[in-house]
Formats: sequence, C-alpha cells, structure tokens
Amino acid sequence: MAQRYFLDPKGVETARIQGRPGAGHIEIAREVLPQHGVVPGNDKETYLQMFNLKFVRILENDDGSVEVEHGAALTAAQKRAIEEFKRQQRVVDIIRRIVEP
Repeated sequence: MAQRYFLDPKGVETARIQGRPGAGHIEIAREVLPQHGVVPGNDKETYLQMFNLKFVRILENDDGSVEVEHGAALTAAQKRAIEEFKRQQRVVDIIRRIVEP
C-alpha cells in the first residue's frame, strides 16, 4: 500500500492521529491544519494551506517511486529527506506548485 504523508519544515513526517492507516493527504491535512490555527478549506484550498505552511506532500508508491509536491522553497531538512530517497536509488518526481499568498 502506498504511503502518504507530509514533511513539515523540519523534515518530520506527519502522523495520523485518527482514522485508518494509509489515509489520504486531505484527511491528514485536516488534522494538521487546526494545530497551526488554520481552518481547513475545500480540498484544493487544503493543499494550498499546507503548502503555505511549508509542508511537502509525499507519496511513496508501491513500485518504490516517490512523488514530492511542494509550494514554498524546500527547507534544508526537506531537501535532505528527498536526497535520502535518491540515495536509495528511488525514482523521485518533484512537483512545484505555484502558491498564492
């Protein structure tokens, strides 16, 4: 099963507090955002809100490839986490989203 999580600005993986393992990014974001004083919006807004807080969306696929999606510039800690995927010889697809203030 694919692993879905966010990396915070310190490079720490988010952890699901409630719900089923492997829950989607939207469900994870709806738990994380209130911890940062943000009321989650609709699905699209929720991703943008996470990106505005400098979180990076990670999807580790069953085939070993990794999808990395972010808005703000990656922090040094996030870059290190991504470099670790590459050191493991995994295919890493980095997607930069334009985030409006």
